[in-house]
Amino acid sequence: MRKFNKAASAFLAAVMTATSAASLAPAVFAQTVDTTDTRENVTVIDVTDYGADPTGIEDSQPAVVKAIEAAKGVEGPVTINFPEGTYQMYPDKAFKKEMYLSNTTGIDEGEKIRTVGLCLEDMNDVIIEGNGSRFMFHHKMTPYATIRSTNVTLQNFSIDFATPTCYEMVATERDEAEKTIVFHIPEANNYEVRGTDIIWSSDKSPYTGKTYWTQNRGFGYTQTYNAATGESWRGSTSPYSGVSSIEDLGDHKVKFHYSSMPNIQPGIVWQTRDTTRDQVAGGLLYSKGITLKNIEENYVHGSV
Repeated sequence: MRKFNKAASAFLAAVMTATSAASLAPAVFAQTVDTTDTRENVTVIDVTDYGADPTGIEDSQPAVVKAIEAAKGVEGPVTINFPEGTYQMYPDKAFKKEMYLSNTTGIDEGEKIRTVGLCLEDMNDVIIEGNGSRFMFHHKMTPYATIRSTNVTLQNFSIDFATPTCYEMVATERDEAEKTIVFHIPEANNYEVRGTDIIWSSDKSPYTGKTYWTQNRGFGYTQTYNAATGESWRGSTSPYSGVSSIEDLGDHKVKFHYSSMPNIQPGIVWQTRDTTRDQVAGGLLYSKGITLKNIEENYVHGSV
């Protein structure tokens, strides 16, 4: 924890950067990173002082929790600083908060507990400074939330999920004679071919070594996107209709063999997802003066 006046704080923002491991480097941050802070006597809490890993290898979530708890004990303005890098945030040791949100918590209160990566509760005059970092979340999480807080700014970072809970296949080849369709599965989706099924799964917890979830074939809710026309609609022709076998071609390509061909043409994207809104893109509860600045959301789990 360090105390800086605004001139020193500006200098800190300019020099406190970290280089990520090449294989885990953050995607280019498209926004202009402006870290100007006009506040006086700002205390800067650096998450790496609490064990956060900007190289994107280790779970930074426990360190983030510690840094935010330390910030709560500071009198006056405070900045929680993330030197530029990639920060993995797993749900195992994240904040667990009871949050009642419209369109997510109804008669069934089973979804009232949210797993939050960045949670500012009962805090005032706080900046979370990302410096263009990439926050990579895992499983099902609410990336950020403010609860009974005032004058809070979250800025200069991107949000993504290691394994999206909406998974998809893109039809790339169709052979009427062979009765086959080749699909490409995005690299972020984990899968395994078993007979005429595809088993989808999350990544693994670094603490238990087990996946957080698995799903056979897909969920009851599906949607379709036509890459050629840009049209999208709910519901779809199931790629499993009439399937006799599935062949894993490698490189995230699978070939479906059919006894009767479904009407799926190249360019059609088949998607499936769970409609349970157990998490949200972000929550601002009983708070005021909240600013979200230069935040890129690539994928978020739950409703927006």
